[in-house]
Amino acid sequence: MNQNNNFELIEVPNSNIDDNVTSNNSNNNNNNNNSNKNNSNKNNSNKNINFIKQFKYKNVYITGFLCGIIALFLNTIVVYIFSYLFNNSDDDGETIKMSLKKSPITIITGLCIVGPVIEELIFRRFIFYFLSKWNLIAGYLISSFLFSNYHFGFFNFSAIINNLNRFIIYFIIGILFAYAYDRDRCILSSMIAHITHNSIILLLVVVLY
Repeated sequence: MNQNNNFELIEVPNSNIDDNVTSNNSNNNNNNNNSNKNNSNKNNSNKNINFIKQFKYKNVYITGFLCGIIALFLNTIVVYIFSYLFNNSDDDGETIKMSLKKSPITIITGLCIVGPVIEELIFRRFIFYFLSKWNLIAGYLISSFLFSNYHFGFFNFSAIINNLNRFIIYFIIGILFAYAYDRDRCILSSMIAHITHNSIILLLVVVLY
């Protein structure tokens, strides 16, 4: 009887050890699965969403529209500050109005559709995307600097100095358009922001000039 009891006492800890080992292995597997899921989520967050699928997401439209409105607001503030401090007059409105009278369809499609789409593909989808893989802040700054430069002819420093207010405006809205793209990795967001900004400016030119 004593021997049997001794065997029973020895066997009980062994079963507990087996249970503990099984439990630990199960926990380790769960932790590994969670880690793999987290890594997968991180990798997915760095990937661009298929362009066609982007049209299905409500956030794309909200982000794009809000960034476009904020860009327009900041645009107005910079123009006001420069006109107040340096007595600068912004003649972009008159130039656009004259061009609009000569070839309205070309100006409307160029400013509100073709221009924004092409510029976003170049400066956000290509330049910002690849620079942000190296350094996110550098991606914002360099892509926005190049975007601003592009509107004066690349590295035309005399034109930039003479139109410093416009250079700053383009740089700021370049940052906002990059954010619109970066937020959800949807290029459609920055396209909508750009189209919203340009369309409202064109509408204001028609009404005010």
